[in-house]
Order: sequence, then structure tokens, then C-alpha cells
Amino acid sequence: MVGVCVLIAWGAIDGGYPSTTWYPGALFLLALLAVVLAGLGPPKGLSPEVRLAIACLAGYTVWSYLSILWAAQRADAWDGANRTLLYLLIFSLFATRPVRAGAGPTILIAWILGVALIAIAIVAQLATDTQPLQMFVSDRLADPTGYPNATAALWLSALLPAALLAGRAELPGPWRGLLAAAAVVLGDAALLTQSRGGAYSVAIVAVVAIVIARDRVRLIASLAPVAVAIAVTAPALLELSSRLAVQAPAAAVHAVTLPILPAAAAVGLVVALAGAVERSGRIGPAAASLLRVTIASLSWALALGAVLAAVIVLGNPLARVRAAWRSFEHPALQSTTTGPAGPAQSVRLAAGLSGYRYDYYRVALDAFSAHPLQGIGADNFAQLYLRKGRSATAPKYPHSIELRTLAQTGLVGLVLLLLAFGPALRRALGAARHDPGLGGAVAAAALLVWVYWIVQGSVDWLWEFPALGGAAMAMLGLACACGPLANASSASRRACTASPVPRRRRRALAGATSLVLLAGGVSLAAPWLSEHYVGAAEASWQSEPAKAFGLLDRAASLNPLSDRPLLVKGTIALRLGQPARALQAFEGALARSRDDAYATLELGALASARGQPQQARRLLERAHGLDPDDPVTSGALARVIAGGRVDVGAINRLLASSS
Repeated sequence: MVGVCVLIAWGAIDGGYPSTTWYPGALFLLALLAVVLAGLGPPKGLSPEVRLAIACLAGYTVWSYLSILWAAQRADAWDGANRTLLYLLIFSLFATRPVRAGAGPTILIAWILGVALIAIAIVAQLATDTQPLQMFVSDRLADPTGYPNATAALWLSALLPAALLAGRAELPGPWRGLLAAAAVVLGDAALLTQSRGGAYSVAIVAVVAIVIARDRVRLIASLAPVAVAIAVTAPALLELSSRLAVQAPAAAVHAVTLPILPAAAAVGLVVALAGAVERSGRIGPAAASLLRVTIASLSWALALGAVLAAVIVLGNPLARVRAAWRSFEHPALQSTTTGPAGPAQSVRLAAGLSGYRYDYYRVALDAFSAHPLQGIGADNFAQLYLRKGRSATAPKYPHSIELRTLAQTGLVGLVLLLLAFGPALRRALGAARHDPGLGGAVAAAALLVWVYWIVQGSVDWLWEFPALGGAAMAMLGLACACGPLANASSASRRACTASPVPRRRRRALAGATSLVLLAGGVSLAAPWLSEHYVGAAEASWQSEPAKAFGLLDRAASLNPLSDRPLLVKGTIALRLGQPARALQAFEGALARSRDDAYATLELGALASARGQPQQARRLLERAHGLDPDDPVTSGALARVIAGGRVDVGAINRLLASSS
């Protein structure tokens, strides 16, 4: 439960994305794992699948750390490896301890309701806030993660598990009602994000849920009232962009969000009453059988009707697929429709696959082709895309878990990750199919969280949000823990314990484990403290510049791979009129990260200001090669080529205005 609280806290605080948010949580979970190992000893009775999954995930973590050796941005590779270590910690915490009776549902329901409470708080704020658009990005709900697609993933990864558990007769009626109401809020909140990836992913995962569920009729019956409530509120939610064009922002947002909580409450009440009636035993076997047949027939009829309606509304499916692929290759081609806001208003959920992912994937595949075995290093995509990308965007990640793995850790990383996920999935599916009762339902629902993450994460950058990746690994571990323990005779265990050789091995293993945990703690603490000091320096440099420079020096020593403390130091020095200190800082930054476009630009500008045109041109040409689409760099280079001098202050004002 403590781990669940960390996941929920990350969900509420930017999805756990900032390093100053997820690093403290990672250190806490590392300490928790150490306490568990010290108090309960090493786990016993682990299945071969879980052992193999942990071993391969540990291997992938080690490989990610090794990628620092060949990464161009070594500090980014260190962060990426630390995030992988975090996922190893979370999976190990949840997968290695058998779930006692009642603990599995408690853990899963606590996480679902925790995520739902965040959604309820967001919806309530939208319905009452006088400036609700502060929570949006381009008419799309971004809070609490700051990225609409990640926010959609946070809501939708909990929706289907909530609906599945809401249909379980083993749970009391009030709990089933709470879960159904939570599913409605999560679905409606997801619609406000206008996430195409979320819409496609939840449809795919719904099919997976029906396939793996032992009692499909019960699942469909619990989904039905949730779907009806979302269908009733969806039209207004999807018209938000149109309303914003003709109404005041607060009035428009209030109008579409006010019905969400009443609709959820109504569904929760209906499901709670139905659950109470079912548990009372008033429905006889014959009536129950007739009800199941009726629900199944209606479900098939509704599914067929939905398919026919989709064909009528969307037209020829093959034509839609071809149009979607064209928009994927050429982002300028987007589907439009006429709406209340006027002609040719873009409807995002019907806009095909437009975006720049095609170009992101092209660069990622090129990186894999150039470095097929080891990749370019964990989290080392950003600078590569600045050089080779063809769009005006500057993505830090490839927007795909699979391509991230291939491009950054190569075939070795891909094989290790597949060998980690494969056995874990087999174990989780076995747990879901083994137990026909609530335990199997919990395993299936928990597995759906991971499935959703991997489906949407295949077309988006979700790995980098610990609230999402951490929840996926935790629930995959929980699903594994729901399965039966591996068979081992007590006699063989006693014999093993009595032997002096295994005892010495256990001591050696305990010592090695302590060293690994200590090394992990240092690896997590150093970048976190470094970033903490950088933030403190950025907040205090105007009033206490000497203190700020001291903090930045400390940050640079804590993270000897990162150029960020030195970049901030150089920028502050320029603003304080200290070009010599700035020169030293930017040279130090470039020594740590040879492909840093910003440091190269600043050094070129400083060389020009000192009257060194040849050196300035060389540096600015390199900066332009590192970031060809940056207009500030292009302008500075053109001025130097024309024989003029670059104004360092003007350069930094332009950079500040464009950031």
C-alpha cells in the first residue's frame, strides 16, 4: 500500500515527470525494498517466470547503465538508466511477495480510487474555477501531468480495471458502485484531453479485457451503464472547442463539466443497488441464467450496431485507413469538418493520424540502423532529432516504447526487455485464468493496466512518466503475485537451511545485495540533489548571486556528467555582465556534452564579441549543424559571415523570448 501511495502522489504531481519529483519517490521505494528484505528476508517460493522476469529486467537496467559509456549525452543516459532501475524496484516490490487473501483487491482498488480522486478534483476545479484554461493546452486538458496524452493514459489505464471489478459479485454493493462511478469520471475526464492515442488504445484494451476475462457477460454488464453515462455526457465534452469560440472560457468549461459528477453518481447508485440485490440472493438460478442470456444478446446487438454506425459515420474503412496513413506521413493533411464554430473546424479525434510521429520514428529507426547492437544510449534521442529531424518540433523521446528501446539500447536491450515481459505476462495470464473468483479478476484487472500502458506507449512517450510506467510495472507485478507459489517441499527447504554452505552463500548474497542497494541509492541521490541545487540557484541568483554560483558548483560536482549546472551558471554570468565566468562555464559544459547546441552558440557569440571572427564562425557553424532549425543560431551565423559582430545580450534576449 505504501508503494501505491507513491504512485498516486506522482499522478497528482505532474505525472512524476520532473526529476525533482520522481527521484525522491525512487529513493523512498529503494529504502522500502531494503526494509522488506531486512525484515522478511529474501522472497521464497517465487515462480520461475517471476525469477526470469526480474533477472532480465535487472539485466536491462545494467545494460542501460552501460550505455552511459557510449552515449553522447551521458547525463541523460544516467537519468534514463535510473528510471529503468525505478521500474525494476517497483516490479520487484509487487511481484515477489505473495498476495494474501483480500490484499490484492485492496491494493488494486486503492490505486484505482486514488487515480479517480485526482480526476474528481480536476473535474471539480474545472466546474468552479474562474480561469480553467490554465489547466489546458490548445483546448485539451493537460493537468495533472502537463501533457494531454499522458493525462488521458492516467485516466484510461484505470477505467477498464474499475469497470471489471465493479461487476464482481464478491465485492459489496457500495464498493462496486464506487468503482463504476470512478469509471465514468475517468472516461469523461479522458474525453477532455482529446487524445486520439487514448481513444484507439482503450478500444483495443477493451477487446483484450473481453478476451482474458473469465466471465465476459459480467464484464459487459458492468461496462454497459458506464458506457451509457459516458455516451450521454460525451457530446458536450467533445464540443468544448466549439463553445470556446463563442463563449467565455469559464462559462464554456463549466457548462460541459458540470454534468460529469452527477452522471457518475447516478451510475454508482444504480450499480450499488444492483450489487446489493445480487448479494441478497433474491435472484434465483433460473432468473440469473435468463438475465445472462439477455445481457449477452443485447451486448452482441449493441456491438453490431456500433460497428454499423461507425461504418455509416466514418465511411469506407479502407478509405479511412488510407487517409489516416497519408495524414501520418504528411502532417499537413488533417481531417476537418464543419461545426458550430465555423467551417473547416478541426476535429481532433477524427483527424486521422496527423502529427510528426512519422518523422520521429524515421530518426529513431535511422539511429537503430547506425547502432543496431547497443543503440545510442538511454534517453539520447533529443539532440539527435535536432540534427536530423524535419519538423519544427523538438521531441526529447521517440514517442514509442519499442522504438525507444531499439534506438537507445539496441537489439541487446530489446531482447532483455522482451525476456523480462514475456515470462511476467505468462505468469499474470496464468493467475487470471487459474482462479475463477475474485483473485483471478484482480489479476486480470491489474494486467489490463500494463496492457493499456504498452498499447498507448507504443505510439507515445509514456515510459518517461513514472506515474504511468510505475503503475504498469506495479500492476504487472501484482498480477504475477496473485498466482500460486512455486512448489517446494518443506523438507528440502529445511535441508538447505541446515547446510553450512548455503548459510555462507546467504551471507554473501546479503552483503552483495546491500552493496547493490547502496550503489542504487547513490545513483539516484546524486542527480536529484544536483537538480535540487540548480533549482535553488535559479530561484536565488538575482538576490544572492554568490550563493547561486556556489550552489551551481556543488550541483556540478554531484553530477559530473551533466552540463546543466554549467549552462545555468554561464547564463547567469552573462546576465550579471561577467563574460569571463560565462566563457569558463560554457567551455566546461561543452567538455561534458560535446553536442550541446546552446553552449556552442553562446561560445560562438562570445568569440564574436571578443573580436575573434574565425573562431566565432567555426563555433556558430557547428551550432547550426547541431540545431539547423534554430532561427537565433542562423541569424548569428549570418551576421558573422557578413562581417558583423554578434550582440551577446541580444542573443540571450531572443533565446529568452522564444523559450
